Amino acid sequence: MKALHTWENIKNEISRTTKLYNDKVVLIKHFDRGDYEKTYSFNDFLEYKYTFASPEIDCLILKKIVTLEKPSNLNTFAEKVWVFWSDFNNEEIEDEKIFIDKNNFYLKSKYGFAKGYYNIVSKRITLNSWQRHDHFFFFGPYLYGLPLSVRKNLKGEVFNLIGNKQSNLTMKDGFVLFDYDIIEKVNFEMTSGDKGKYLKIIGGKVVVGGWDNARDGGENYSSIEFLWYNMKSRLYEDFHGNIDYLVEVLEKAIVE
Repeated sequence: MKALHTWENIKNEISRTTKLYNDKVVLIKHFDRGDYEKTYSFNDFLEYKYTFASPEIDCLILKKIVTLEKPSNLNTFAEKVWVFWSDFNNEEIEDEKIFIDKNNFYLKSKYGFAKGYYNIVSKRITLNSWQRHDHFFFFGPYLYGLPLSVRKNLKGEVFNLIGNKQSNLTMKDGFVLFDYDIIEKVNFEMTSGDKGKYLKIIGGKVVVGGWDNARDGGENYSSIEFLWYNMKSRLYEDFHGNIDYLVEVLEKAIVE
């Protein structure tokens, strides 16, 4: 069967071919030893949380998918994403950098949202953790520390670009808004011999880290929203017993 559309790009130094068919998306990675091919149903692609081909290509695929015949087997969330992209006009979005400190910023663009880092010395900008517009609307920002007013405005801006207000989507379908200032501090720590893990919530930042034989294992930072919608996958399994407590703590800070 011939693909409806084909895109070529390079990601992480790997040449890729992405093909759209009437009922699936096929990703082919080209290696010296041969090609690796994987097929994604529309359910899989619509639910995909990360960059598939590239932010630009992902937007094109989504806008083309929703012009095809809608599958009868879409699950509830994939159906919402379908409705979102059926009416969403990303071309109206202008690039904007929203700084949370002198180095870290959140990029809003017509291709999605991304974490950004500005190196003051080299003047170099690095972008990572791209997020599709639909995932931002439904799950909130990946980047920690965005003020409540900024999150609320961005959520409203994305919603207002959904052209057909007769759709079933409402602002309540979007991510919950937390008041970071009233979230009580959380500090979980678990040790075993010379090893340890910890989880901290400080304001609007979730910190996950650990150590091994007195060596710092490093820390990873994410937003409250990313934790809220990904509790089990975000937490070390040792902390799964604390999920009910975390839900209770965060629920108190929901304002919308």
